[in-house]
Amino acid sequence: MEKIVIVAATGFEVAPLLQFLQKYNTGQPFHFQFNNKEIKVLITGAGITFTAFALGKFYATNKVDWAINMGIAGSFRKDWELGKVVNVIEDRFGDFGVELADGNFSSIFELDWMDKDQFPFENGILKNKLSLPDLHTARGLTVNKVHGSEATIKKLNIHEFDIESMEGAAFFYASFLEKIPCYQIRSISNYVENRNKSNWEIGLAIENLNMIMIDFLSK
Repeated sequence: MEKIVIVAATGFEVAPLLQFLQKYNTGQPFHFQFNNKEIKVLITGAGITFTAFALGKFYATNKVDWAINMGIAGSFRKDWELGKVVNVIEDRFGDFGVELADGNFSSIFELDWMDKDQFPFENGILKNKLSLPDLHTARGLTVNKVHGSEATIKKLNIHEFDIESMEGAAFFYASFLEKIPCYQIRSISNYVENRNKSNWEIGLAIENLNMIMIDFLSK
C-alpha cells in the first residue's frame, strides 16, 4: 500500500477532498485508506515558516512514498483563466534577500551569501524532476508577502515565473532534502495585480483543484 501525504496550507483549500475521503477514515484524524493508498492530510498553516516547520516535524516521524502539495495561487499570466489547475515543476523563494537603496531586490544567491547550486537548488531554483502529464506545467514564486500593487509587481522579472504562492518553495525544499518524490498542484484563484478580492474566484479554484486531486487519487 502506497503511503502518501497531502500537504495544504489551510483546511478550506482541501475541504472537498476531506469530505470525499471521510468515509475512508481510519479512525484517526486526517488519516485515510483509499484505493490501495494510505493517505495522510497535513494542514501546515499559511506561509513559508509554518510550512517548513510542519513538514520538517512530519517527515521526522513519518515515512511516506510520495508527497503532494495542493493549494490556490495567484497568476502572473493573464492568458490563464481563473480556476485553471497547473503542476508547478519549479519554484523559488521570492523575497529571501535584501532590498537595495533603489528599491530593487537582490536574492541571497545574487549576494553570494549562499551557493546558488547548493543542494537542493539549481541556479537558485528548486526544480522538480517529476511532472504530471495531464496538467499544464508552471513556474512558481514563493513569498512571505503576496504582491498586491502595480508598483511592486513592476519590479519583478515576471517572465521568470507564472504563479505566486506562500508555501510552494518551502514544500519543495523540505521534500527534496528528504529525497521524497513529490508534486505541487495549484489552482489559479486570482491574477497578481492591484489587490481586489471582488475579482477573485476562490470557490471555483478550490472546486477544480479538489476535482483534479480526487481523480488523481482514484487512478
